[in-house]
Amino acid sequence: SGRFDLHLPAAQALAGQRVMLLAEQGVGDVVMFASMIPDVIAIASRVTLACEPRLCRLMAQSFPGLDVVAMAPSHFFMPPFDRLLPVGSLGRLFRNRWEEFPGTPYLVPSREASDRWAEILGPKTAQRRIGLSWRGGMAGTRRGDRSMALASLKPLLDLADCEFVSLQYGDVSAEVAAVNAGLARPIRSFEAAAMDDFDDLAGLILELDAVVSVQTALVHLCGSLGVSCIAML
Repeated sequence: SGRFDLHLPAAQALAGQRVMLLAEQGVGDVVMFASMIPDVIAIASRVTLACEPRLCRLMAQSFPGLDVVAMAPSHFFMPPFDRLLPVGSLGRLFRNRWEEFPGTPYLVPSREASDRWAEILGPKTAQRRIGLSWRGGMAGTRRGDRSMALASLKPLLDLADCEFVSLQYGDVSAEVAAVNAGLARPIRSFEAAAMDDFDDLAGLILELDAVVSVQTALVHLCGSLGVSCIAML
């Protein structure tokens, strides 16, 4: 992204321009920086976001007027543009003072996703419904320092007034089953494919009272949706 930063324009230079936003960061970072997409849309004549496929539906749903294209592993279609900006550099243009942070939710899942999860989850079985994520990062982003064993959360899982839902990315069915064997109220979990797309994941999060998570994209997603999240760092 550094080569783009050398020629980063002032925000006013985007007026009337066709702007291509390149999601060059990890998905959690893109979710965080997405709060500035409305700022770009308000100035430019056309804005296109190139991002990972699993972000496309949520971004298109959240920002009317935004064109979204999926980034394929080797190539993707890039429509004509006047300015190419990395998403991670938008803060230089639009977030230079505290009052420029909106402080409000800015991502909105589809009604279909929200309704589907409301039906799947059904009525609460406890006073509070809490989402959980205990693994974060990849091999090259300190996964070992950002993750823990689900069994380590046993004192939390024994709380009588809480119903827990797994939001963990990937296949963790064996780990959840092992922990559930000793719980009075088992953790609810679903197939990984049901939450891979961020529109589906966002719809599920909005059905929860709060989330407890290690450092991962889920923390940024909760903030973007206005859902309380306790981050375990």
